[in-house]
Amino acid sequence: MANIKSAKKRVLVSEANYQRNKSYRSAIKTALNEKLSTTYAANAKIFVGQATYNKLATLKDENNNYILQPVLAAPGKYAVDGHEVVVLDTVYGLNDVIVGDFNQILNIERK
Repeated sequence: MANIKSAKKRVLVSEANYQRNKSYRSAIKTALNEKLSTTYAANAKIFVGQATYNKLATLKDENNNYILQPVLAAPGKYAVDGHEVVVLDTVYGLNDVIVGDFNQILNIERK
């Protein structure tokens, strides 16, 4: 009886984790593909706090691969769908995900 209960619980937990992962991935992809103009999306980076980065590091896609992948050309850096992930210091208190091309913001401010 215990094995059946454990198996049912594993299935429920697995489904809940899959739905959570799907919503995170969907939100990031929506921000990159729909919310940003193509001008900004090309060089966009994903800015996260340490806690969010830890969550992001555990997310997997439908093929059971981690969505946070190492950048082969730059050891120690990671990317999601080819966009670099930048971890900001926890001093800023960032719990959300910020997606954008901050070079464009600097260029606008300098004009």
